[in-house]
Amino acid sequence: MFKEWIYLQAHPPSLIYLFCFLASSCVCLSQTGIGDGLAEPVGIYLGRHKYWTTSCFGDRKYQRSWEGSACVFLSSVVFVSCFYYTFESATQFYIALVLPPPAMAYAEATSPHTIDTPFLMGVGGFLLWIISHIDIRWV
Repeated sequence: MFKEWIYLQAHPPSLIYLFCFLASSCVCLSQTGIGDGLAEPVGIYLGRHKYWTTSCFGDRKYQRSWEGSACVFLSSVVFVSCFYYTFESATQFYIALVLPPPAMAYAEATSPHTIDTPFLMGVGGFLLWIISHIDIRWV
């Protein structure tokens, strides 16, 4: 229902594809994750720089790696760049290139380990919805 509501609100409607890919870059795409799905194996096998973070609604600590978080960040940059044509203005595109990647990486790092899907979809969808309603045009 949330994706359908976003689809009805999207300006233009093709922005829903970017929402799906941003969400899937951190959630799952055909049961295989792209951003968040790659973050775990990259963090386990290649993650040399670990950090501890607490979940956003509790005191429980989770160990993450900078390399794993970079997967989420980079996949968001890649998908926003691939869907540059869905934005109505260059301003929207540049804001989408700056805001969602760090927000998605932060949401993935601080969301509780087993329920990160709703957090990531909410953060990505909300940011794209806000960005799609920005009507500032550079001359």
